[in-house]
Amino acid sequence: MALGVNKNQILLLETAKDTAEEAYQASTVVGNSRMVLVTSASHMPRALDEFHLMGLEPIPAPTNFLAQKEIKQPWIKYTPKAQYMEQFERYWHETLGRFWLKWRDTVLNIFSAEQKTPEPVQVTEPTEADESPTPEQIPAPQAPAASGAQ
Repeated sequence: MALGVNKNQILLLETAKDTAEEAYQASTVVGNSRMVLVTSASHMPRALDEFHLMGLEPIPAPTNFLAQKEIKQPWIKYTPKAQYMEQFERYWHETLGRFWLKWRDTVLNIFSAEQKTPEPVQVTEPTEADESPTPEQIPAPQAPAASGAQ
């Protein structure tokens, strides 16, 4: 609202448990309308992936940037701080989240491919070549040849 967005045009999805549910809920409400996706900069790539899977093309508006462009004393970035642990955790959370997204979709594609209706099998009448031989047509086994050596 501080940036001039009308309050009635803001959609908060507060009941969704994860980003996939948010993308689904947004797709049912927004449809083909244009939308702006506001989330943290570190989460934006994964959020965009989920929204694209739902057929949406949101305009990204990242917030809460954790990276610092200007560090006046370079040695400061090597000193232990809780902030760096938080950034490290955030990095792995998002990296593993994107891995999960790809794995989930691969598994779902495999299962959906297995559940497709198979092509009907055409049954044809057997021909003479396909019929089993009768006992009279099977040659009798021959005894092994005897050898003189014992």
